[in-house]
Amino acid sequence: MTIEKLTPEAFVSIPWREPAIPNHDGTLALYETRKYTYPMDPNHEIRVMNIATGDSRRLCEDGYYYDANWVGDKSNMIICLRTAGPQSTQVVMIDIDKSPIERVSVGYFPTDAENLKVRPLQDGSIAVAVVGRVDHRGDPDDLFASSSESPKHTGRIFDTYVIHREGGVQDNSYNTSPKSILYSALYKQRDDFWPGGGESWRKTRTYNALINTELDAPRGGHYDISQSGITLVATEPKSGLRYHEDVYYIPLDSFATTNVNKPIKINTQNEGLERYFEYPRFSPDGSRIAYTMTEPMAAIYVHRLGSPNDIIVSNITKNEPLDFPKKLTFSPNGRAIYFTAQDTGRVGLYKVVIEPDASPKTIFRDGAVLGFYPLCEDDDGKLLVSSSSLVEPSLYQIVEADGNHEPTVLSSLTNNGAKIGISREQVSELYFQGAGDYRVHAWMVKPRDFDESRKYPLAILIHGGPWAAWTDIWYMGVQENPALWAEQGYIVVAPNITGSEGYGLEFARAVQNNWGGRPYEDIVKCMEYLKHVPNVDIDNAVISGCSYGGYMVNWIQGHELGRQFKAMVSGMGIFNLPQWTLQTDRIHIDDDKFGGEPLVWKNFENMERYNPARRDLLPNWKTPMLIAHGEKDHRCPVTEGLAAFHALQALGTPSRLLLIADGNHGINNREDILEWHRQVFAWVNKYTGIVDETGRGKSRSGSTGYLFRGIALEEPNPVRSVKHRLG
Repeated sequence: MTIEKLTPEAFVSIPWREPAIPNHDGTLALYETRKYTYPMDPNHEIRVMNIATGDSRRLCEDGYYYDANWVGDKSNMIICLRTAGPQSTQVVMIDIDKSPIERVSVGYFPTDAENLKVRPLQDGSIAVAVVGRVDHRGDPDDLFASSSESPKHTGRIFDTYVIHREGGVQDNSYNTSPKSILYSALYKQRDDFWPGGGESWRKTRTYNALINTELDAPRGGHYDISQSGITLVATEPKSGLRYHEDVYYIPLDSFATTNVNKPIKINTQNEGLERYFEYPRFSPDGSRIAYTMTEPMAAIYVHRLGSPNDIIVSNITKNEPLDFPKKLTFSPNGRAIYFTAQDTGRVGLYKVVIEPDASPKTIFRDGAVLGFYPLCEDDDGKLLVSSSSLVEPSLYQIVEADGNHEPTVLSSLTNNGAKIGISREQVSELYFQGAGDYRVHAWMVKPRDFDESRKYPLAILIHGGPWAAWTDIWYMGVQENPALWAEQGYIVVAPNITGSEGYGLEFARAVQNNWGGRPYEDIVKCMEYLKHVPNVDIDNAVISGCSYGGYMVNWIQGHELGRQFKAMVSGMGIFNLPQWTLQTDRIHIDDDKFGGEPLVWKNFENMERYNPARRDLLPNWKTPMLIAHGEKDHRCPVTEGLAAFHALQALGTPSRLLLIADGNHGINNREDILEWHRQVFAWVNKYTGIVDETGRGKSRSGSTGYLFRGIALEEPNPVRSVKHRLG
C-alpha cells in the first residue's frame, strides 16, 4: 500500500527499523522493527533477512522481545531479552536453523535490563551483560527482597547534585535506584526436559560489575565486554557540580563469579578538565580499547591494556569539516577503526588506521549512517551499513571498505520515499552569508506537488543542542521532520547556524557564551537571503524549534526578528536562562557554555545577556505562540514552558499551551507524538491560512474521526509453529 499524502497520522504509522546486524558469514541480517497502526497498536518484531535475496522472515512478533543479537559463535543462534514482569527480564535464545524455529528461555536478570552485550568465551560458555538497576547494597539478586521492604511514604532523599539520571533524555528515573552493569555466563548442561535428553543453555546467577564502587553506570550503553573484562564510560556521583567522565577497564576472573577487582581508570592525559567520552570498544583480540573524546578536544584514542598511556589515533579537529567522532568499532583484523562523524549536514562513515595522528578516509557519505558492521567477522572487505535520509526512514546497503565503489542496496523501507508520497526531488541545499566571515549551510524541502508559478508559506526550523545539526536523516518523534512540514504546504528551511556540528570545531564552539548572539544573527541573515528566493512567501512565515531550538524561538520572540513571523512554536524550550541552569539535570560548573560557572551569583552578566526572560525583552512578545512541553522533562523542566505561557497570557498575546503528561525531553508514545504534530500544524496553519479545497486545514489537525489503518511497507512472512519454553 502506498499513501498519497504524508499526514501526521501517516507519519506516526511508519515503521521504525533498527540497524541490521550481519551473522558471522554475511549471509543473514538480524534487525528489529516497530510498526504502528492508527489507533496506535504497537507491533514489535524481530526479523532476519536473507542478504542474497532480500527476503525476510519474522522471528518474534510482540513487544516483549528486544535487544536481539547473534551469539557470535559462528552459529546462527540468536540471543535477546524479553520483559517478564516488573524487575524481571528473561534471556532468550532462538535457534533459527531448527524447524520449527525454537525460542528457549535460559534464565533471568532480576531487573529491568537493557543494552545487552554478548561474547563467546574460550571455554565454550557465553558472556552476557546488561545495564540494570540494583538496590543500594549493589546486589541485583536482592532486588525483589529490597522492593518488598519499601516504605509506605513516597519521599526521596538526596545528598548529592545527581537527582535525575543522565542516562539519556528518555530516562525519567530519580537516582534513588542506581543503574549498574550486570553480567553472567551461559553454559551448556544436560537437559532431560525433551525426550532423548541432550544439552541446553543455562544462565549463572547475576553479578554486579560495579559492586563496592561509587561509579554510575554508563549513559546510553557506552560499554563493551571481552574475554577478560568490561570497559565503560562512567562518572563518580560525589563529583557534585563538577562533571568528569572517565574510561575504565574492569578485569574479570570469570563471568560466572563475583568481581573482586577494582576498576582501572584509563589515563587520557586530561586530568582536571571537563571531559566527555563515548563508545569504548575492545579490539577483536581484547588487548586494546578504542574510544572517542568530544571534550576538551575531539579525538579517537586507543589504549593497550597494561600500558601507562594512550595514543591519539586521530585528532579529528585537524580534519574539518569533521568535528565530533561518534560511533566506532575496530576492523576485523584490528588494524584500523571505523567511525561515524557529522560532515556538512550528513553523518558519514570513515576509516582510520591505528597509528598516531592518522588522517581518516571517507568510506560512505550519503544521508546519515545509523549503524555499521563488518559484513563477515573475518573479512575487512565489506560492511553492512544502515542509514536514513530526509525522505527515507531506513536503508540497508553493502558498502566496500575501500570507499571506491558504489554501495549495493539490500533493502529500502519506502523505496526512497515513494511509498510514503515523497521523493528526493523535493530536497535541495543552499548557502548564505552568516553573521561573520563564514557561510551557513541549510536544507530546503519543498512540497511534493510544488508549483513554480506560485508562492508558498515559509517554515524556519531551528535544531536543538546547541551542539547538533540538521542532517540528511529521517527525524522521528516530535522533533520537526522537514518532509512532514513540507507536505502540509510549506517551503521548509532548516539552517545549520553557529554551534552546529559537522562544519569544524571552531564553528561549533563559537556558540559558547554566545547563545543568542551569532546564532540569532545567522537566522536574521537567513531571512534576508530568503527574501530573494523564488516561490518563498517571506511575509507569510512561521518558526519552530525544540530544546535549544525552543530557547532560540523564545529569544527571537523578544527581538525585532520575531515580528517577521506570523506564528511561533517553542517546544521543550528554555524561558529563564539563569534559573534553568539550577533546574536542569545536565549543567556543571566546569561547563563553559556561558563563559564561566553557570551560577547566577557568580556569572550573572553572561547568563542574563542571552536570557529570553529579560525584563526589557518580555514586553516585545507579541507574535502568536504555541508552547509545547513534556511534564516529566528534566533537561528543560516543564516550569520553563509554564512560565513562558503565563507571560504570553499576561501580555495578552495569542497563545496556547500543550502539555504531554507522560512526556519528557523525548516523547516516545505515538499517540502523544500524533497529538503534538496535530496541535503544531493546527496552530501554524491558522495564521498562515493553509487550507484545502474544502476550507479545512490540510493536516486534518482538528479531526477526531479520521481513521487510518497503517501502511504496509513490508509484508511479514508467516512463522510456522514455534516451540516455546519460557520460564
